[in-house]
Amino acid sequence: MLVKRIVALSVFGLLPIFAFSQIKEPQVQPSAGFQPVNVSTPQPSSFPQQDRRAAAPQYPNAPVRMGGTAGEIINSTNNSQSLAINTAVAQKQQEVQQLIRNIQAEQKHFGGKELAAYNRPTPNPERTKDFPAALKHLEDMLTGKTKLSVADAYYSVEAAYGNPYLTRQQYHDNIKESVAFIKTWMLENKLNPKDNYMVQYAIRKFMSETLTIYNGKNKRDHGAAIDMVSHNPYHYDYNDYTGEKDYRNLFLTKCLATGFGQCASMPIVYLVLAEALGVKAYLSFAPQHAFVKYPDNDGNIINYEPTSNWEITDKWYKDNMFISSDAVANGIYLDTLNSKQVVANCAFDLAIEYIKVDLTGNEDMILNCLKVGTRYFPKNNNLQSLFIYSMHLKTMLREEMRKNNITSLDDIERVPSAKKYYQEYLGTEAYIAKLGYQDMPAGMYEEMLNQQEFKGKIQKEYNVSGKDKRNLFSKTDQKKEP
Repeated sequence: MLVKRIVALSVFGLLPIFAFSQIKEPQVQPSAGFQPVNVSTPQPSSFPQQDRRAAAPQYPNAPVRMGGTAGEIINSTNNSQSLAINTAVAQKQQEVQQLIRNIQAEQKHFGGKELAAYNRPTPNPERTKDFPAALKHLEDMLTGKTKLSVADAYYSVEAAYGNPYLTRQQYHDNIKESVAFIKTWMLENKLNPKDNYMVQYAIRKFMSETLTIYNGKNKRDHGAAIDMVSHNPYHYDYNDYTGEKDYRNLFLTKCLATGFGQCASMPIVYLVLAEALGVKAYLSFAPQHAFVKYPDNDGNIINYEPTSNWEITDKWYKDNMFISSDAVANGIYLDTLNSKQVVANCAFDLAIEYIKVDLTGNEDMILNCLKVGTRYFPKNNNLQSLFIYSMHLKTMLREEMRKNNITSLDDIERVPSAKKYYQEYLGTEAYIAKLGYQDMPAGMYEEMLNQQEFKGKIQKEYNVSGKDKRNLFSKTDQKKEP
């Protein structure tokens, strides 16, 4: 079973950035597919006193390396980075030791053949059949075989998971109607639809306020009439905001269909509207959070929070959201993802969905998603892809330890396959730490969790589910005498 290591929280909303502390029970075989990390185990003083020479296996067909060798990581770090890396690696060693204890407990309880069959899920091809086609669609867009479209990418990913809130036609009709409304509102308010900043301003107003447009026209024998169309704003949904009960709560289709979302969906609404209106907008990340960046007419980058309708400076994020200077310099936070990178990031979202749907231990689809997406992050700084790969390595390590009855960290050295996964796992986690990633302090996490739960209770008191479909557009005819 897969369990989140991080349940994402922020003062604005939640973003599920996935890494895992527990891994799949079923036994899995090493995949012949994408294996992109080429790393050796870093060597902090807490390591067991044994032969620590690096294995550093090579993967010549891999399109990108998701880590680095031990020498590369250690030699390129300053003192503060080395401390962070050593701390991260020591923590992961402790987690591996806990895995060993869990395996021993299982063996004692089940033993032999019973253990091999323990809790093995039954494959459900019907549930996973649409994932390969969705990944192929993403790849075709990224390689130029199909027109690049953020809107199409997100729908493909959500449709693969199953039961999206809108049909494909309803989805595109919703976007089309929203774009037409924004254009009409701009004209009626004498805003230049060719002015980039004015278009961004209109999108913000559309998402955050109730707006009204008037379409004047003549009706035969009834004098002049005016169609008055209003659009209601989007709101934050505190009810199951992490998608634990229903993963679709994080979906773009859910936000469009209900008017309620969070930072996993509301920034994407903005990106889809910007794409359809022909203006640039970027996705950006802070710790466990996503928001929008866009250029003003002078080329300055504006940070915009669709969840709160705020403009916030990079300095505020750095000062208040536990963002290190290394994290900014390495681009894991506060960077700009262009449309192609947003679509590539959808491949990682697809991998997460597959992990939630298929529990049989098949890693090929997960690795294929990484293969498609990682090449569009040449700095190798997409945290979600690194977390997914680290989870894969830990899954494979556990299975090697179970098969080979490994009872201690020292025993890992005697099994080449286990040693390889162990070194890659610790190396990948060391690389993540080198990029500047830090776990959110426990007190800060608990405080934010309490804030979200409190707001969720208020939402329930007002009997607002945030899950019911509703049309954000309302139309009335106001008849005028000639």
